[in-house]
Amino acid sequence: MKGFTVELSDSASLYDFVASLHYKGAVFGRARYRFALKEGGVVKGVAMFGVPSSPNVWKAHGSSGKAVLELQRLVCVDDTPPNAESFLIGACLRWLKDNTEVECVVSYADPEQGHRGTVYKASNFKLLGRSEPRREIVIGDLRFDRREMYRKVAGKTLPKAIELRTLYEEAKRSGNVRVILSEKLVYRYQLRPAPVALPEVRFKGKRAGDAVKPIYTNPFRAIFSESSPQFSCGII
Repeated sequence: MKGFTVELSDSASLYDFVASLHYKGAVFGRARYRFALKEGGVVKGVAMFGVPSSPNVWKAHGSSGKAVLELQRLVCVDDTPPNAESFLIGACLRWLKDNTEVECVVSYADPEQGHRGTVYKASNFKLLGRSEPRREIVIGDLRFDRREMYRKVAGKTLPKAIELRTLYEEAKRSGNVRVILSEKLVYRYQLRPAPVALPEVRFKGKRAGDAVKPIYTNPFRAIFSESSPQFSCGII
């Protein structure tokens, strides 16, 4: 894209940029790699990659905990070109392939937010299926995984987790909280082959315009491989 650049950044201001645009707010914890899409030196988009929140994710997709990254946040301001997000993702993936030993990147699209993973498909991610339903807390416009209220680092509960738990308890007392079950569409981009063969999981059926669920829906057991069949997904 003419006039746009993508830069690896350690600026803390990117967290505020993401929080102002993403429906789930800032990244919970600290992203390992942060990239900024810039036009004329002005930040127009951000992509953040980090360690998957559950160790069962890397066990499903890679050979070790360092081998798998999750695309945790992807945002662009409204006045960027239509292909800005795929341009940003493409630049990030090339950098990760050239400068790290990461084997693959996993990302999720939330159908409840109207997301079908169009940008992931445009960036050559492969659709694997649906994740196991998880309970999410909804308080007004705020929505978060219930596990985020109990996050710890080195045995200490994170300040953000304490903040969310306090908010949840207050909302529960006033009756202003809902608990929903949420499924995500799971996408993966393979940067390089895994050094060990990963077990394969078969998928149920095939229906146009939607993903299908793996036979083993428990993410603790759902192991995917490149030989798994791919499926079409509705474009929005």
